[in-house]
Amino acid sequence: MCQINTDPMISQLGYLQVVVPPDIENTGWTGDLVVREGTNVSLECRARGYPPPEVSWRKEGSNSQGKGLHIGEVLTIGKVSRLHMGAYLCMASNGIPPTVSKRIQLKVQFPPMLWIPNQLEGARLGSTTVLECNTEAFPRSINYWTNHKGEMIAAAGTKYDTMTKEDTYKTYMRLVIHNITHEDFNTYRCIAKNSLGETDGSIKLYEIPREESTQGSLTKAEGEESGDEDIQGGGTEDSPLPQDTENNYATDRRGGRQRGKATQSKKNGIGPNSWRTGDAVNEILSDVDEMFREKEQSHGKDPGYGRETSSSSFDHSFTFDSGASWTRSYLLVFYVTIFVILLLWEL
Repeated sequence: MCQINTDPMISQLGYLQVVVPPDIENTGWTGDLVVREGTNVSLECRARGYPPPEVSWRKEGSNSQGKGLHIGEVLTIGKVSRLHMGAYLCMASNGIPPTVSKRIQLKVQFPPMLWIPNQLEGARLGSTTVLECNTEAFPRSINYWTNHKGEMIAAAGTKYDTMTKEDTYKTYMRLVIHNITHEDFNTYRCIAKNSLGETDGSIKLYEIPREESTQGSLTKAEGEESGDEDIQGGGTEDSPLPQDTENNYATDRRGGRQRGKATQSKKNGIGPNSWRTGDAVNEILSDVDEMFREKEQSHGKDPGYGRETSSSSFDHSFTFDSGASWTRSYLLVFYVTIFVILLLWEL
């Protein structure tokens, strides 16, 4: 207070405020933590200063863009997982520079976990292939490869190469196999172990046939298919059509003549259902003639009686004496009808 002794007295009061920049207390700081996955964890950071500082939390590497993860002296994480692993910053500020911060490292322990991008890999003889296997574990695991016999594969000589790349709790494993032979087409296992557990995974390596043999098989198959189509279609457009040697005609299924059209025949191999009409009729009528000659001989008739002999087999007429029975006439009509039906069916 400032006072002047006058009449009347004059006085004035003044206020003095002392500010203190923020400081983080060591007694209220948890420090680095190591916890098991699935438990609850609390991070504490207490600060002093005047005015009282504000405490905020931020995780390193997060895309928070300047925004705090949490405001308060205690940060609680329920059921912590490996994704929470990392460094956390505790920052205290009260408007009086400088702003102070401390770093707390949170480590989460869990048994190894393994995943394989491709469990089935193909390769050709004499080539080089790469098998991939990725693991996650903390504490960091011991990783190695084994063959189908259970023997550990060592990166010795020129046959195998093993490579590992570590990133926080992740490990990327690679097995390179050079100059592949038939014995290399087997199952390979990648194994990861730490103090909390063990896990493994398998990769099957199979042989890819050479392209030359594959193309040869395809060409052969295409040739066979093309041949089948030519047989079924009666030839291609450019191939000459088989023709009748006598009349230069081919017959369709109904017996009609079509010049230049070829179909496969049971008789001559031209088409599926075409005979030469004249030859077929001659052959059938000759068979009928021979049959009735035998029947007439069996009844004591002269084979040439009542018959006009002709050099052509198209002209056939039959006459019988008055003693011929109606039964033989019916048989004649019946047999002729059957042969005509068969002839039309084949044509």
